[in-house]
Amino acid sequence: MRGPEDRIIRNIDSNRKVESVRFLQDPKNLDRAFDEAQKYLDESAINPASFEDVFSPKMIAEHTRYVEKMQDKFSKEHESEKRGPIFEAAVLESIKRGDMFGRNSIVFKTAPYDDIAHKVDFVLERSGAPTGIAVDASTSERATIRKIEDLASEIKEGKLTEIQYFQTPNFKGRALNVPRVVLGVERDTALELDELWYGIRQGTKPASTLKQSPVRGIFIHEMLMQLKVFSAYALRNGNKIAAEAYQRSLSIVQDAVTAAKEDNVHISFTHPTDKVHLAILNSLAELK
Repeated sequence: MRGPEDRIIRNIDSNRKVESVRFLQDPKNLDRAFDEAQKYLDESAINPASFEDVFSPKMIAEHTRYVEKMQDKFSKEHESEKRGPIFEAAVLESIKRGDMFGRNSIVFKTAPYDDIAHKVDFVLERSGAPTGIAVDASTSERATIRKIEDLASEIKEGKLTEIQYFQTPNFKGRALNVPRVVLGVERDTALELDELWYGIRQGTKPASTLKQSPVRGIFIHEMLMQLKVFSAYALRNGNKIAAEAYQRSLSIVQDAVTAAKEDNVHISFTHPTDKVHLAILNSLAELK
């Protein structure tokens, strides 16, 4: 017997699927969406130049050259890849305007240096919470498995994520011991959110529709599971700092769970069908 998660993930209205596929298959639409996503991400990202009162200009310049070098390398190796930035922009918009993680959540797009060097796309916080959560978004099953393995290895080695350019109303500088999670869905699932995001940016769809995206429930479940599993895993491996950091961050997700239930969004997937989501759950099961 199929549960509600099957209806959410697998039985997406066929007409909406066709519309999304057409959008992605049309090179002109894809190029427009990619340009819009890049612009949105660039405008949203932390600007290292604003940290010259904290870090030396020499260090910031070195980081800038590193980013340029890595971006040039990536553009040559992945010349045709345009879906990634679109999905990243869609997720960022969903958190900001779609209450993906609750109405009290705060999110900022990391500086390019932290995105590349520290594998952090966003930092999610909650108003009044003592900590934040570093988020790495993915639509690749293989890459997601590797990311979870890397996270487990870092925790076992006594490490946690650092963010060089971190800024909140009460702090500006380098943040250490930040818990990190990997949030992922396969491309077919992401495609729906991509198309919805572009429609909102073009003014053809209301931002309120972001609340009902199936990605919202999937991401809440993934984050909740990772915070619990990584906290227990860190404790078993003697990394008390990581264990406490992941445990403290649960308050952020608990708000998200409450808000999702109020919006009638399902968050418990006992039979996940999304391959990337399933890869995350299977990887976590190996750590228990």
